[in-house]
Amino acid sequence: MNGFYSIWSKPFFTQKKEKKYYMQDFEKITLLLSAEEWKRFNGPVQMIADEQAIVFLEDMGLLPVFDAGVTVMEVDERINPTVFWAAGKLEALKQAAAPVAMIDLDLIVWQDMSAFFQGRDVCVIHEEPLREEIYPGREFFRMKPEYQFDPAFNWNVLPCNTALLYFRDENLKNRYVEEARRFMLNCVEQQENLCHMVFAEQRLLPMCAAREGRFVTPFVPAMEELDRQQAFTHIWGHKNVLRFNYTERERFCIKCLNRLKEDAPEAYEIAAKWDDMQEYIHCP
Repeated sequence: MNGFYSIWSKPFFTQKKEKKYYMQDFEKITLLLSAEEWKRFNGPVQMIADEQAIVFLEDMGLLPVFDAGVTVMEVDERINPTVFWAAGKLEALKQAAAPVAMIDLDLIVWQDMSAFFQGRDVCVIHEEPLREEIYPGREFFRMKPEYQFDPAFNWNVLPCNTALLYFRDENLKNRYVEEARRFMLNCVEQQENLCHMVFAEQRLLPMCAAREGRFVTPFVPAMEELDRQQAFTHIWGHKNVLRFNYTERERFCIKCLNRLKEDAPEAYEIAAKWDDMQEYIHCP
């Protein structure tokens, strides 16, 4: 099963006064380990990224890791990167050919997913509750007057976490992406960057599938179940700890390095050349 990762650097530059794109040490080592474990259990991986991100990956020696190739990302310039910071994932999904799995940079998959994907239209990690503060009603969204939500949408279907997203059908994939693009391009919001983004990415997905009589299958029914499974490691909720707690970051990076040394020695050699890994490599 082909998988792909994506990096859109534009939101990075809206938040930081930097001249070059970069990833922190724990982010890089997670991506490298994730790509190697996907190849080990599931198949080739592709990277779809913009030019700034590709330069960074090349500098880090990471381009050869993506054995299905590296493709330049095309993101519509009209999409607001402050509000729609994950829009690059959706644009990359349009460029990737189904059947395909989209993998977040902070997710590691530890097993063969083919049996889970087999015969299913769309697969995700888990569904999410319709909490008003995250998934508000349609009246919340600031849209152009001419925009209309599809009257065929079912607003009661549960949103889906797309840290891992599988599509079997090319046409369904593209119709979902086009619906998300239509929403993003017709949005007039300039600041709010949670509810609008997760609507485009995580709520429109099951709404588009249900409109066509298709099903979205979660690996586990709810986020709370993730602690009781061993198929994935998703560090999304742990990243703030890793950013600010050096002791935990050191422990995490050493653990990832050791796993790379065991499972993918050639990839370990790539990481061993990074300046910010030297202190971890030489830890007793």
